Amino acid sequence: MFVTMSDVPSRDLQLAGSDVGIARFGQPLELDASVAVDLVVVGSVAVSPKHGARLGKGDGREDKLWGAMRWMGWVSAETPVVTVVHECQVDDSLSSSDMGPGDLAVDIVATPERVLMVEEVPHKPNKVVWSDLHPDQLGQASIMAQQRGPVYRHAS
Repeated sequence: MFVTMSDVPSRDLQLAGSDVGIARFGQPLELDASVAVDLVVVGSVAVSPKHGARLGKGDGREDKLWGAMRWMGWVSAETPVVTVVHECQVDDSLSSSDMGPGDLAVDIVATPERVLMVEEVPHKPNKVVWSDLHPDQLGQASIMAQQRGPVYRHAS
């Protein structure tokens, strides 16, 4: 889904970023759509402000969605990736060596107390690593189900 903020009434701007708002104001995207994403926000359980290494919930959904968006040209290596966490989730012991080839690092870590710019350029995958994708995830994300063939053939 894609929300064009200029189409959202000013009284509903906060709602537009929620699941309800996306369902209300969002438009489905076709795989061949010409889209330029300005900023990506991902969830994290823990994150390193030094390397941008992050731990998510363990299903790799954001990593794979990034890979698909990168392959489609919707994001680039320069597209900022931000995570918003509590201060206790900032963990300097995570390193880039903890990340696999399909793991998405972040550029910016935001907490209620501060905003941290990642010190080292983070790794950002340029394709979906299909071997990391569980078959159940394929059906849960329509973009993945639609793209698996073309992305897999392109990436091999």
